[in-house]
Amino acid sequence: MKKFLIKTAKILGLAIVSALICLFLIFRFFFPEFMPGSHGHVGKFTKEDLDAICGVELRQDDRDYCGIEYMRYWNNRNVPTEFDGLDFYVFDSNFKAKRAYNKMKKNGFSDIKEEGKDYVIGTEAGTMDAVCVNYIYIHNNLIIRTTVECYSEWAVDPDDPNPPQPYFKDSKAVDSLVRNNF
Repeated sequence: MKKFLIKTAKILGLAIVSALICLFLIFRFFFPEFMPGSHGHVGKFTKEDLDAICGVELRQDDRDYCGIEYMRYWNNRNVPTEFDGLDFYVFDSNFKAKRAYNKMKKNGFSDIKEEGKDYVIGTEAGTMDAVCVNYIYIHNNLIIRTTVECYSEWAVDPDDPNPPQPYFKDSKAVDSLVRNNF
């Protein structure tokens, strides 16, 4: 009888664990927005999604990055928003966005300062007269890019009443803004 109870307890324990795993996977599949670490937007981004999130009609043009076509969206600043300075790159698929993101990481930075699973912050490659630090974030078919720091490397006249001013954004605040909205 004791062996029967032990076997029954083991089988019941495995059944409960299996049921919990199945429930977790079903919940994750049908309700991903409620899962820890998930983002608010589910599926592909469209211009209409970005317009709604930003609260203005964004300007657009079609572009190509290393042979990968995408649409670029940005605020024309006729109506200022908290999203000014962000460039939105929308690709046909998540796969194309990931390919472009990986190429941007590989070719777009001379020095990567910080990197996570879905973002990178680093010094822009190929800039000769300034140092610019860019933030790039990917979610589904969307890449968001912005400059978080930029300063001139030109010689400055000490008597100049209006010397060039460095440009700084708090990269943590930018990351928080992006993650909370996209």
